[in-house]
This record gives sequence, structure tokens and C-alpha cells, in this order.
Amino acid sequence: MNVVSNTKHMIFVKDYEGKELYSIGLSKKDIQGNYINGYMTCRFRKGEHIPNKANIIIKDAWLDFYLKDKKTMPFIFINEYTIDGENNIEENKEVKEDPYEQMGEEVEIDETELPF
Repeated sequence: MNVVSNTKHMIFVKDYEGKELYSIGLSKKDIQGNYINGYMTCRFRKGEHIPNKANIIIKDAWLDFYLKDKKTMPFIFINEYTIDGENNIEENKEVKEDPYEQMGEEVEIDETELPF
């Protein structure tokens, strides 16, 4: 089953015997309109490191499971994601051309003609 989400989800990290274990925070409203919080184990590609309490947007993921003592243990395998705010930083790093840059190079000012 594929998982795609356009909303932010918080990832929690816990160190266990030298390994990082990840869980994703989930929430929904109950009948009275109060929010209920829950957590589900998630995994990322090998070598990925996600900071604790990072907000991510899931682009490609799926439900998977493993067996533990003959019980099915579900988790979400997150293949592609963006960390909220990372893309904005990269977009802002792009150098935008200044439309007035060439005009400033073309105009020559004679300092003797300036009134000050």
C-alpha cells in the first residue's frame, strides 16, 4: 500500500544499542473534537539520518511489515521525502539576475555635475 502525504509529519528519533529508531507522529480528532496523538514505526533508506523532531513531507512511501514472535509488526518505509524548510533554503540560494545591473554599468556619472 503506497503512502503519499502533502502535509507535514514529525519524525522522532530514539537511540537503541547504537542504532537510530524512527517513529512518525500521527494525529486525528475524536468524536468530541479533541486531538488524539499516536505514533507508528517508520524506516528510511540505509544511510539516511533524520534529526529528531524534524518535520517532513512524504513524497514516496509504503506500508511494510516484519514478523516478531509470529506477530505482524507494521511500519512505514519512507523512500522519498523533503524536510520542511530545506527546499525553501535551496530556492533562496538561487542567484536571481538583477534587471538593473546592466543599466548601472551603462550610465556614466560626471562627478562635477552633481549638486552636492
